Amino acid sequence: MKLTARWMAAALLISSGAASANIDCNDTDDCNILWESDSNGIILGSICQDYRYKPEYKSCKKAAKEILTSRCDIATRHQNPLHKKHYCTAARNFKP
Repeated sequence: MKLTARWMAAALLISSGAASANIDCNDTDDCNILWESDSNGIILGSICQDYRYKPEYKSCKKAAKEILTSRCDIATRHQNPLHKKHYCTAARNFKP
């Protein structure tokens, strides 16, 4: 599945500033999911803001939820507390 290959290839890096993951928003369009993060984690209101007034907004948010949940699972398996805090908190609290 294309989605799996793309997000699995993304590095699990947390830093201040913008972070992103390339994913498929639907069968024909690609979108680039962007979000802002700070020392407290991912700023939920910033997820997919570049698509806010575009038709892809809803699918971007759904895909972002999948990305965050998957990265949370990976961080949990690899016992990485920083990544787990950032991704699992975002996955738990982000409502597409």
